[in-house]
Amino acid sequence: MAKSTFLYVALCPELDVASQGATIEEATANLREAVTLFLETAESQEISRRLRSGVFVTTFDVADGHFSICSRPARKARRGRRREQGAP
Repeated sequence: MAKSTFLYVALCPELDVASQGATIEEATANLREAVTLFLETAESQEISRRLRSGVFVTTFDVADGHFSICSRPARKARRGRRREQGAP
C-alpha cells in the first residue's frame, strides 16, 4: 500500500493487479474486488502467466540522498484447495 498525493494505491504483486482508493480501507476493498474480478474472468493461461510465488516486497525513501528499507517476503498466493486440518 502506498499513498500518492490524493489516493492510496494498493498492489497485489503476486498477480500484478493494482487499485486505489481515498482511504486505506477503500483501496484494500477495491483491490480485493479487482483481484476477485480478475480471477473470475481471466483465462487459466493468463492467471498462470501472471502468478508469481516468492514475491519479495520492499519499500524505500530516496529523499535527500539517503534511504531506508523495510523488506519482507510477501505471503505466497494460495492455489487449489485448502489442506484438511491435520493433513501434511
